[in-house]
Amino acid sequence: MSLNIEIALRIWISDEGYRKINSYLSESPEYRYHSKHDKTISFEDKTYNTEEVVQIIKEHMTISSRPETYYRGGSTNSRKSFQKKTFISVSTDKEQAESFIDGDCCLYKIIVDSDVKRINVGVENEVLLENNLYWEYIRKEDEEYLVKIHKHSPSESARETGAMHSPPTAPEINDSQLMQFYNELKEENEDLEVEEEITPSDLIKYVNSVTNGRINISKAKAAHIIQASIDAATARGIKKNKSSRKKKKTRKTLKRNKHNKPTKHNKPTKHNKPNKPNKKSKKHKRKYK
Repeated sequence: MSLNIEIALRIWISDEGYRKINSYLSESPEYRYHSKHDKTISFEDKTYNTEEVVQIIKEHMTISSRPETYYRGGSTNSRKSFQKKTFISVSTDKEQAESFIDGDCCLYKIIVDSDVKRINVGVENEVLLENNLYWEYIRKEDEEYLVKIHKHSPSESARETGAMHSPPTAPEINDSQLMQFYNELKEENEDLEVEEEITPSDLIKYVNSVTNGRINISKAKAAHIIQASIDAATARGIKKNKSSRKKKKTRKTLKRNKHNKPTKHNKPTKHNKPNKPNKKSKKHKRKYK
């Protein structure tokens, strides 16, 4: 039987197939399943040309009428922005994607632009996205990590629309988004005992790495975010201590007033002072001092 889309997709979902296909597309040393002398895939006692399998799959991919949301289980290595040369496997089923999480992290929630080509694989709710896409890491949202996938990086899109003729401007980032990056950095350094050990330079480098250099923040801004977090933690501790001290003082005052409150008809005055307490009453008074 000649190669068709059904066979090509069955090759993709096989253990050897998807490795060799992505190895062929990546041309990266990290893939050990493909080399210059190995441009074929053996499948069900037949041999197929890897390039032809790739072309068949790409020819049957289609775009969507609107942006779609998918999920993908992965590792911390994808918590940054980069160009993806290989096909990207995603799932419409969140639970299915969670089964592919590498260790304790990470589940990615992925918003895919409508002009990105894709194809339903037919198993495990898998959707295969075309290669050479831009993986844009956004931020952590609750227990998920938000990613957007485009056909081109933001800088390439700007050039295509003629924006290269105007001075480039970095995307704005507010304190809330910057605090998200700071909290992620703390998560990656769980062995640190105090927040002060993360420096502004550490935060600047982290933001630069996860946004692929598209967002620039000043050292003063980074220091402000770190200090704001430390101040907030300190304030919470002080507030708790004040509250407990106040409550304790109130209990003592109420108890003391219960024993020593003067009556309406026996109100102490300048000429009617109460007798000095004896030794026993002094001890009693010290007990509540």
